[in-house]
Amino acid sequence: MEIYLNEKLFACWGDDLPPSVNSMYRAVSSRLYKPVSVIRWEEMLQHEVKKTGREVPLFPSGPLHALFCWIGDRADIDNRLKSAMDAMNGVVYSDDSVIASLTALKLSGRKGFLCCVSKNPFRLVSGLPGSSEAIAEMLKKGEL
Repeated sequence: MEIYLNEKLFACWGDDLPPSVNSMYRAVSSRLYKPVSVIRWEEMLQHEVKKTGREVPLFPSGPLHALFCWIGDRADIDNRLKSAMDAMNGVVYSDDSVIASLTALKLSGRKGFLCCVSKNPFRLVSGLPGSSEAIAEMLKKGEL
């Protein structure tokens, strides 16, 4: 997972997609637990954010805007969204209730993801590229 951060934008992307909410909780003897894949993804995100040296949550107040892109993924869009947003609670933002707008896209291309949170609304452009790295470059340049 790679991240990009400035005063108004947080973005993370990579090939290791957030787990689907279908695999988020398991019950054993009437006790719920998170599978290792869910914990691993949450810890990976937290580790990358903490490496920046910034205080968490990165954006303690809203309103914030979120953009999620799932590339080359067959899972239901909402199932990936829930686990990614939950992983960002307390790390990227104080709580997902500060999200004022949310855009989620499924794109064709090499399997990957891009999760972005911004103080500014996103300007969507048609014909987004089919790789998380290319979309991240557009974000860094302010093209999205």
